[in-house]
Amino acid sequence: MAQGWDTLVEIDGDVMQALACTFGKKGSILERGGMRGTRQHNVNDAAAGPYRVNGPITVEPSNGGLYDLAVLVIGASDLLTAVAITVDRDTAAFDYAACCIDKLTISGSQGGLIQAVVEPIGTTEAAGSALAAPASSVPVAYSDVLLTIGAVTCTPQSFELRIDNDLDADRFLNSQTVTLNSASSMDARDRIVTLRAVVPYDSTHTSLYDMALAGMAGTLTVGTVVFTFGILQVPAESPPIGGKGEVYLTLNLQAKKTGSTADIAVSGGGGGSGA
Repeated sequence: MAQGWDTLVEIDGDVMQALACTFGKKGSILERGGMRGTRQHNVNDAAAGPYRVNGPITVEPSNGGLYDLAVLVIGASDLLTAVAITVDRDTAAFDYAACCIDKLTISGSQGGLIQAVVEPIGTTEAAGSALAAPASSVPVAYSDVLLTIGAVTCTPQSFELRIDNDLDADRFLNSQTVTLNSASSMDARDRIVTLRAVVPYDSTHTSLYDMALAGMAGTLTVGTVVFTFGILQVPAESPPIGGKGEVYLTLNLQAKKTGSTADIAVSGGGGGSGA
């Protein structure tokens, strides 16, 4: 009997403990739509359709694992590297070839651990080999988070960083699986980088409310992994009052490129240590 607690995931050589995983093969069946002379559907009117390889994987990464995921989703020179992913579902393991990271969401809140939800898009599924448990590695605690916006060193109650590449997941051409482009990658049609931070509405953070459109530079440090943003813009949103407790300001920041400085860059963290 397969046990969820025994699920391991390997992404580009890093074996990670999965909190949740729906990444895998999703098939389809094509069917004629003509007049059948009956309301019933005939088995001979069906053909095997294309299948997708996608779905989120949730982990609590180490510094090295988080850095590796960030490098894969950001890419280099607007080109994403296609990597192999293996999911060991206890009873059987499956290999997924030529996977690119469509989206990565890194989040955390006071008193907890950092979580990462990685959303790859793959091409094919094949039988794989069981994965060995990852070497011991320390997860990243929320107390190891530091956020700086302009000259303000923030004390966020929670944050969520999301990188969305808007990959073309429908490039099947004349195949049953997603087809890579001539650069052996998938077409990234965009890159949207958003950062949501909830901070106390106090004298330290009031300058971040109704920020000028020109925005400010910023950095987010998660453990030893440093995300550097070209410019952070934020639309004004008045802080809500939800009761007798402290008032908090929600910053829905958007990272933008400025001059030759990219919208987002990642450094630190080493790599290859798994999660």
